[in-house]
Amino acid sequence: MKHHKHYNFNKLSDTSPSAENIQISLIRKADIPKRFECLRALSKTTIFLSKRAIMRAHPDWNEKKINIAFVRYHYGNTLANKLENYLNEKSRHNNSLNTCNPSL
Repeated sequence: MKHHKHYNFNKLSDTSPSAENIQISLIRKADIPKRFECLRALSKTTIFLSKRAIMRAHPDWNEKKINIAFVRYHYGNTLANKLENYLNEKSRHNNSLNTCNPSL
């Protein structure tokens, strides 16, 4: 992961410091199930926005390419290559099953 020494990441927020302090306070007061629910919702939103950005940058890509790109951007080339190989192998396996039994 690249470190940006001269970039102030605090400027990325559109939330005022007082509103952020209130949000942090509410999260700290929440019970574990509520914290987990918030974490899950934030993760889903982040994944959705990331995939949407990939789709907008590459409107001609199919879902498989978008998912592989998502993994590449967030988890690195090694895992993305393993995912791509797995999906290709799975596809070849399914195709060979369909060739053996056309009713599938």
